[in-house]
Amino acid sequence: MILNHQNLPANHQILQVALQATEQQLLILLTVAVGNGFQTTLSSQQASISQEHVDKLVTNHTVQGMRPLLTAEDESFIELVVGLQPYRKVMTRKSLTARTDEAQSGMVDRLIAAFSSVDYVCTTADIWSTNNKSYLGVTGNWIRNQFDQHSAAPNI
Repeated sequence: MILNHQNLPANHQILQVALQATEQQLLILLTVAVGNGFQTTLSSQQASISQEHVDKLVTNHTVQGMRPLLTAEDESFIELVVGLQPYRKVMTRKSLTARTDEAQSGMVDRLIAAFSSVDYVCTTADIWSTNNKSYLGVTGNWIRNQFDQHSAAPNI
């Protein structure tokens, strides 16, 4: 039997909501129904995150993945972000550059503060290339308070 508004009992609210939902809303509804024992309201705000959080995720994706700053202008990447969060946008390359510069400055300040309280720092460096791209990896390791080991791998 195919359900529609005419043959649907009035007390089946969850089915009434499902008939009117878009595909994305229906997925949210099913997730909520399974996880929370058939909640009958549908909220499009449920999976929404703030613009600041989207910006942070994009910055981390670019820095941690060693991706080019042009990632912020890549049409398929923008489509992915907007598809997952329709009311959010991807920051510009200029904004992404500023955020990565701020992150690097903050890391340098934290490392200077950490190194000022230790006597020795062991550093290692590794250089490699792949697919016509060259990379330099640098790590620093130090021990504080006898057995409290720390390390850092600044993005260069």
